[in-house]
Amino acid sequence: MFIQYAVQGEVTQPVLVLSNSLGADMFMWEELAVRLSPHFRVIRYALVAEATGDAIPYPTVPEPTLAWFSGAVLTLLDHLSVEKAHFCGLSMGGMVGQWLGLNCPARFETLILSNTAAQIGTAETWNTRIETVQKQGLEAIVDATMERWFTDGFRQGQPERVARVRAAFVRSPSSLYLMSCVALRDADFRADLEKITVPVLVIAGTEDPVTTLEQATFLVQRIPAAQLVQLPTRHLSATENPGDFANAIMTLLLTQSFTQ
Repeated sequence: MFIQYAVQGEVTQPVLVLSNSLGADMFMWEELAVRLSPHFRVIRYALVAEATGDAIPYPTVPEPTLAWFSGAVLTLLDHLSVEKAHFCGLSMGGMVGQWLGLNCPARFETLILSNTAAQIGTAETWNTRIETVQKQGLEAIVDATMERWFTDGFRQGQPERVARVRAAFVRSPSSLYLMSCVALRDADFRADLEKITVPVLVIAGTEDPVTTLEQATFLVQRIPAAQLVQLPTRHLSATENPGDFANAIMTLLLTQSFTQ
C-alpha cells in the first residue's frame, strides 16, 4: 500500500490537507486546489495499491480501521516535515478528520468536515454493499453512486466531469474500497464529539442523501467550536461547487472567524 500525494502552493504558506471521499481519487479536489493554492500549501493524497508520481509506502493491517486510514495523514505530514496543518475531509475524509481531532488535536489548526457524519450508514447497509461489490464489482454500484454524489442539474450540465469521476470510481481497486467500507461500518463518533477541541467548519449539501443536513447539524450542535455552511449540492460538494466551497474555507481560515 502507498500514500500518493500532490502538493500545490508555496512552502511558506499555511498547510491545508485534503482527504477524499470513499471511492474517489485526488481529482475530486482538482478545481478546489487551484482556487486555494494561492493562499495555502495544499496537500492532496490518496491511499493506492500501486503508486505513480510522488508516493511513500504505508503498511497494511489485517483488519482495516478508521484509525489506520487516519494514520496515513500523520505519516504524510511527518514525511513532509509539517508540524501543524489545517485539514479538510469530505465524507470518509470527514470521519478521518473527526478521528484526528479526537486523537491528535495538537497537529491541526482547524478541521473542515464536509458532507460527513459522526456515523455514516448502518452495519446492515455496509454489509449489503460489501457483499454486492464482492460478487459483482464496483460497476454494479457506480451509477447509483453518481446519482447520490451529484445533483441532476450537475450531471446533465457537466457530463465530462461526472464521467471522469465515474471512471476513477470504477478503476479504483475493489479491495481498497472494501477495506474502507469495513472501517466506515465500524466507526461511530456520536458519543465523543464534545471532546473535539479543534475549531471545526462543517460543510453540508442541502440535497445530500448520503450525509444529510440533519446529520451536519448534529455535528455542529455537539462540537464545542463549530460552524455550519450549507451549499446547494449533493454529496461531492467540493467537486460540484468548488467556488463556494473554496470561499467558505477562505472566509473562515483567512479571517480566523471561528467561534472560540
